[in-house]
Amino acid sequence: MSVALSVALSVALSVAMRVALSVALSVALRVAMRVALSVALSVALSVALSVAMRAAMRVALRVAMRVALSVALSVAMRVAMRVALSVALRVAMSVALRVALSVALRVALSVALSVAMSVALRVALSVALRVAMSVALCVALRVALSVALSVALSVALCVAISVAMSVAMCVALSVALRAAMSVALRVALYAGFFLACHIAAAAPYAKAITSGEGTITTRGFLSPAA
Repeated sequence: MSVALSVALSVALSVAMRVALSVALSVALRVAMRVALSVALSVALSVALSVAMRAAMRVALRVAMRVALSVALSVAMRVAMRVALSVALRVAMSVALRVALSVALRVALSVALSVAMSVALRVALSVALRVAMSVALCVALRVALSVALSVALSVALCVAISVAMSVAMCVALSVALRAAMSVALRVALYAGFFLACHIAAAAPYAKAITSGEGTITTRGFLSPAA
């Protein structure tokens, strides 16, 4: 009985051991398969996720780079256009201002020169006319004064000469009249005295002639009668 029991126990133990080993192996295989599957799945998922992440990162980086490049290009183009437009506007404004200033300066200079020339010509003409008028007036006044002085001098000389001549004539006439009167008086006195003397001297001869005692010669002398 003991042998049978021992045999039975050994058989049971062996069977139990086999069953336990088989169960343990199957459980271990299942667990190992599950763990392996889970590990493989996790590794595959991680690998796939990493690959996907890398691919997504690459794609995202490419897309981001393209988008960034396009955005940067568009922004750069806009900024460049704005800068170019602002620079072009500034350059155009500066060039336009310079051209306008140069044209305005040329026009202003030409207008100023024309106005200055016209004003200078007018002023010169007015000054020349004034100077010519003043010179002409001075010359005319001088000529008139000289003519007037010459005429006045000639008239004064003529008047003086005529007055002097008239005065001289009057004085000469008065002097001549006085002299003639004095001479005539003297002559008359001498003539009267001579006549008186002659008459007184000739009275005896006249008496002789009238009485026939003498004759008068051709020379006016008395010759006694023979």
